[in-house]
Amino acid sequence: MNTELFSEIRLMETAKLFSDSFEDPSKFAYHGTSTLFSREIESSGFRYPFEVIPPGDLLALADSLPEAEQALANTLRAAVRPTRLGFAPYSYAAVDYALTGGGQVVRLCRRAVDAGGRPSETIVARLETLAGAEPCVYAVDLSDPDDLNLAFDRIFIQSSSPVETSRIAAKMVLPSDFDVMKLRALQARKPLANAQYEPAALVAKLKRA
Repeated sequence: MNTELFSEIRLMETAKLFSDSFEDPSKFAYHGTSTLFSREIESSGFRYPFEVIPPGDLLALADSLPEAEQALANTLRAAVRPTRLGFAPYSYAAVDYALTGGGQVVRLCRRAVDAGGRPSETIVARLETLAGAEPCVYAVDLSDPDDLNLAFDRIFIQSSSPVETSRIAAKMVLPSDFDVMKLRALQARKPLANAQYEPAALVAKLKRA
């Protein structure tokens, strides 16, 4: 696995997080996460299913939300089901998830706490630990996906199977204070839905989610 240094100039000028060696849309996809999970990812790969927060704690947090927040509570309850691993077809899109630290479930927990939910000690500790860890993105080689259960939802690649460490090609640690709003310009210039039209696009070969 190669380790590359973050360049904001490269990202904003080219919409590429990594150097050209790891920016081939016929081969690579990208996963944003936290360095809190790096040791496990780099030794055991991406596990499926993977639980950032114990299901019982998510349900308790959902039950503690005010009546006016029942839509959020229902979303939290739905998050108890195993979540597929997500990979972005363009590297810039993984930055947003890396800055969140733990993906969609962590975002939901933070929203629930802000809305008046009562988190368990486990959730509080996990959110605090994630806040102190660094964001990072992995470039993953999915060019030979026959042994994987992959699907493309026209924006992201979803995996319902583990992804081995041997597929990790590169890693980049990001500055925690990077302004996520800067990604909006890249989204307009290079929409994720366009990935399926890239020459020999990886995502064009996958089944639809």
